[in-house]
Amino acid sequence: MSEGNVAYVLDDVSYEVSKFTDEGKIVFARLVEVQQDIQSLTRKIEILQAAAITLNVRVKDQLTEDMKTTVQDAAEAS
Repeated sequence: MSEGNVAYVLDDVSYEVSKFTDEGKIVFARLVEVQQDIQSLTRKIEILQAAAITLNVRVKDQLTEDMKTTVQDAAEAS
């Protein structure tokens, strides 16, 4: 990661990352990685939620009246 002109913003105050200590630069780099992972996982969750909706619709399309049961019947069958 290039440090030139990179800033860490906290409470509307910008801090120049290139002036961080070596440890601070490492921690900042890990923070950036974690935030990227969160964004990636959030996108994956959104895709999985959309897939679940689509799959539920497809299951619903397969249902017929003769498939109906009660919760108690389903519990006894398993």
